Amino acid sequence: MLVSDLDAVWGRSRMDVLALVAELAACDPAVADRDELVARATASGRIRAWLDGFDIELGRALDAKTGYGQKVLANATNISMHAAEKVLERGRTLQQLARLEAAVKAGDVSGAHVDATTRALRQVPAARRPVLAATVEGLVHVAASVPAHEFEERLKLEARKLLDDDGQSRLQQQKRSIRLRCWVDRVFGMWRAALSLDPQTAVWVDKRIQDEVDRLFTDGVPDDSPDDPIERQQYLAALAVLSLLEGRGGRSGRPEVIAVLDATTLDENGEPIIDCGLPVDIPRDAWGDLLARAKTHVVAIWPPADLELGRSQRLASAAQRRVLRALYPTCAVPDCTVRFSRCKVHHVWWWEHGGPTDLDNLLPLCGQHHVAVHDGGWKLKLLPDRTLTITFPNGTTMTTGPPSRAP
Repeated sequence: MLVSDLDAVWGRSRMDVLALVAELAACDPAVADRDELVARATASGRIRAWLDGFDIELGRALDAKTGYGQKVLANATNISMHAAEKVLERGRTLQQLARLEAAVKAGDVSGAHVDATTRALRQVPAARRPVLAATVEGLVHVAASVPAHEFEERLKLEARKLLDDDGQSRLQQQKRSIRLRCWVDRVFGMWRAALSLDPQTAVWVDKRIQDEVDRLFTDGVPDDSPDDPIERQQYLAALAVLSLLEGRGGRSGRPEVIAVLDATTLDENGEPIIDCGLPVDIPRDAWGDLLARAKTHVVAIWPPADLELGRSQRLASAAQRRVLRALYPTCAVPDCTVRFSRCKVHHVWWWEHGGPTDLDNLLPLCGQHHVAVHDGGWKLKLLPDRTLTITFPNGTTMTTGPPSRAP
């Protein structure tokens, strides 16, 4: 697409966005019906996407005219230097993707889709990036119709096709790229750290931390824990890491890592997808290394354990958690992407109201949705086939069928 074509798209989209802004300004969400609210939310999303495109164009111009567009943009818009650099990075990515840039300028594709593209391009060797870029240009219509995280999954698939060794070279590169970065936040006076691990290592490190959280806080969390569920989860994870570093961990050796092979969901090679509990890609050959380091190998079609515990204990057993983990890769609420390992096992018929710790009364819920059920007035109904109906405080309902990995 020529520059003049992009300018034409830019001009038309400005008129469209002005019309959308006028519609939003005329809308009173407090009195609008559901259909109007959904329509206005869609319009708002398109405006935000258009603004992403405008910021990219603005960042390019500032960088060209000032020589330090990152700092000028950060100061002018009151965003962090990191956020300003992301804007400039989006511009650099789009320099080789004219069709995707046109879609961003039209408000059809968001900056988050561009970020997903940037990450995908980094997955492949430099010599293969033009091939992946051409593929991205052919998938602009997909980007315009799905959320950014779904588009990223599609790009990961396309990137894997360009690797000749089923991802092994990428894994070795990731292993060489593990890093621990430490710094002092001078605003809050906190020592901070960022740990980057390859997917193979991350699987058992993440599980070890979660196991320690469960061990330390089975009977309750500290009184000074944050009220916000996400902040609380991060606080408990930090305490668990400190416990492990101090040698107070409850179990020695490697933790139990559960991998689910779903025979009904196949990858691009027609093989079952392996879900390890984290949104990471581990080559199939690398799973052999994980199994070789394990003390026991267990293959279970249905766990030979009691899954109906009644009122004998409040917390879900390890066997129950394994079954739920196999059924639900994420929170049971539709479209929630929080992984099972970050969820609480919730009693649909509340324990404090007499509910049993039976498998057909248990669901994984993320911290946000767990609070919505306990404090926000959400009501859940779970049928024997695990069809879930959610009734919201205003009386409306949402029903989702059995999980994709139905027993």
